[in-house]
Formats: sequence, structure tokens, C-alpha cells
Amino acid sequence: MAEPTLVNELAEGANVAFDADSLIYFFERHDRFHPALRPVFTRLSSGTLHGHISYLTLFEVLVGPLRAGLAFLAQAYRDLSTTHGFSLHALDLAVAEEAASLRARLGLRAQDAVVAATAIQFGCTHLITNDSAFRRITQLNVLVISDFI
Repeated sequence: MAEPTLVNELAEGANVAFDADSLIYFFERHDRFHPALRPVFTRLSSGTLHGHISYLTLFEVLVGPLRAGLAFLAQAYRDLSTTHGFSLHALDLAVAEEAASLRARLGLRAQDAVVAATAIQFGCTHLITNDSAFRRITQLNVLVISDFI
């Protein structure tokens, strides 16, 4: 039996949320994690998956490139919604309420609670991350990248 792959965990048409680390590993071509993410991003670009991220996630991924003066990488992150099949979502009242509930019940960090709440509020079935703390969230199928390496 073949080893499970990250992309094979995602049904066609799935709504998938992404944590900052998954975006960084893909766009910055992380030696260990990029190969597992590449087929997922291929499916996003082809429209067979739909990606969701919070503007807070965009904020998180922009810091490194801006600090390092890597304008091309910062622009690649900014272009997510137009080049890779992503929707960007603002922190609204419903997301804030859900995030507060998750943080109170599960002890998640604030930014992780917002990522998860965004995923829940926008009907995501999966969350791709490399942070095992997200496993506490029962409303999402959390896919930890290192589990597929």
C-alpha cells in the first residue's frame, strides 16, 4: 500500500484553509516541506481545490520578506488571491466570536484561533499547517505537513 500524501487527503472541490507556515514552506521552497505542498498548490491553481486564508495570515507571511527587502516574495504573497485560487478573509464579528471561543476552550494562541475560526466560518473541511496545536480543533480535519514527509 502506498504512503498517504497530503494532496490525496483533499477531495476535489474541497475548501482548504492554510496556516502561515504552509504558505512560507511553499513560496520559499523549503527543502523538506515544499515537495509535499507542490501538488496541493497545483490543484489550487487548476481550480480543483479552493484555498482560504485570513488577512492575519497574509500579515504574518509578509513580515519576513519585508524585513529582508525581498519585494518579489512579498508581492507573491500579496498575489495569492489572484494567482493560486485563494480567497482572503477579513476579521469580522463572526470570525472574532469564533476565535474567542476557540481560544477560551482550547487555549490556542490568538493568531491560531483566528486562522481556525476563519476556516470554520468559511466552510473549510481541512486546515493545512505544520503546527500540531491545531489538532485540538474538532471542526476541521487538520493536516500536519510533517506527517506526510
